Amino acid sequence: MKKNKLVKLLASIGLAYAILVIPVFTFAADPPPAQNNGGGSCNIDGFNTTDTKLCNPLPDKDLGGLVYRLINYILIGISSMAIVTIVIAAFTIVSSQGNEEAVKGARTSISWAVVGIVLALLAYSIASIIESAVTR
Repeated sequence: MKKNKLVKLLASIGLAYAILVIPVFTFAADPPPAQNNGGGSCNIDGFNTTDTKLCNPLPDKDLGGLVYRLINYILIGISSMAIVTIVIAAFTIVSSQGNEEAVKGARTSISWAVVGIVLALLAYSIASIIESAVTR
């Protein structure tokens, strides 16, 4: 019984580490320099002191690029959640100790995680097709 609690504790610590620490390394890159998309001089706050145009604070120049970038971030989030769900379900299967109800629930979780990944990839593909058709 104590070994099962230890495994759950170590799995929880590992999952907490993955959720809290790994994104710090992922987002540790330097931000891109401010771009002048409009003309005149721009600063990072978006205020232009030399003429009446404002800088675009977004890295995309149009709404389509922004939507495409948003879809990419959503795809990354859905994929990450599905992978975490699969890992937790795998731990449940391993630690179920023959409990058929726990194994059945974990298999259901894995099935729905795979369905989520497939739907996210399908949505990404549809968005890519629409984006390429619109930009021609």
